[in-house]
Amino acid sequence: MKLFFVLTLIFTIYFIGISQEIIKTKKTNQKFIELKYHYGKFARVTTSDVTSIVENPYNAINIRMGIQSSGINNEWDQIYGYPKYGFGFYKIWFHGNELGSPQAIYIFLNPPIIRSKKFSWNWEISTGVSFGFNKYNPTTNPKQKVIGSNINSYFNLGTGVSYQISNSLDLSLNIDLTHFSNGAVRTPNIGVNLMGISPSIIYNFNNNSDNKKFARNKFQQKELSKFKRKSNLQILAVGGGKTTTNAIYDGATYFAGSLSLDYAFQYCRVGKIGFGLDGFYESALRVFPEPGIENPSFSDLTYAGIHIAHHIMVYRFRLMVQLGTYLTNNVSHKGNTYIVVTLDYYATKNLFLSYHLKTRNGSVADFIGLGVGYDISFKN
Repeated sequence: MKLFFVLTLIFTIYFIGISQEIIKTKKTNQKFIELKYHYGKFARVTTSDVTSIVENPYNAINIRMGIQSSGINNEWDQIYGYPKYGFGFYKIWFHGNELGSPQAIYIFLNPPIIRSKKFSWNWEISTGVSFGFNKYNPTTNPKQKVIGSNINSYFNLGTGVSYQISNSLDLSLNIDLTHFSNGAVRTPNIGVNLMGISPSIIYNFNNNSDNKKFARNKFQQKELSKFKRKSNLQILAVGGGKTTTNAIYDGATYFAGSLSLDYAFQYCRVGKIGFGLDGFYESALRVFPEPGIENPSFSDLTYAGIHIAHHIMVYRFRLMVQLGTYLTNNVSHKGNTYIVVTLDYYATKNLFLSYHLKTRNGSVADFIGLGVGYDISFKN
């Protein structure tokens, strides 16, 4: 239930953010509905216990609603080439019953790489929360050692082409990568990694208010505001939880958190580069690695690191990726490097809410959490 609450809260934050963008759009931003079919296979599996599942293809359907931006409401539309964005529902069927037939709700962003009058080549990113997995159980589901929770995060990255076949209809063909995991809140957490193809059909609603003659979006070309280079100092506090890798199934969940300081320089309208310091606290260090620490001090449960970072801004959202290395030697079991990925939503100009994923040993999930941060901006 704790995992369900955390992931639901995370998705609710971002769903409210994208919904606000859609609700406040004017009629010039065209709304659409899209139906997708997905077909593919597992991209990577490190356990042989579910061979019958991973050697067979998966099937999924995907229905979503969104808007085709026109640039009239926000200059971000023009900066990203007038993208599509919205929310959707995803349902997948695996071979056998070990993993179940989960579903997901998500938000997405779909900007073009190349666009002509009827043709476009696009890239897409989606994130949300999934539910309905048959989780690992040593008694009732012992072979499924892939994922230890029925509620998980959902992430999808893809690219594809779209072609307008009539005033109201488009056809699309995409390739994508899909990832399900719980960020080590529950073990096992190998994760589900899929790759596949996804044809779709898109119905565009009439953008003409008199409903007599069908009208497509007209993209608004405006002079962008003058770009002003600036830098910012950011402080971010995060709290979350994790289960140790030796506590399979119903192991205890331990508090994990971080406090980070990051200085970033904005080199273009959508990108920043930065560097900073991270301080971590992890109560699981009292029991793992074994034999654990008896009567640990605060310093026994803390460690530090330094990082470099890259930020990508999209409307009121930000994707930040950090690559770090540890400064302390009490977490050698985590390897030498870590990655932090955050998806942030700016509630105000300076205050933001954050979904935070930290890894260990390079790319193995260490813990997830929710955070709150504050930006202090400086003009250059």
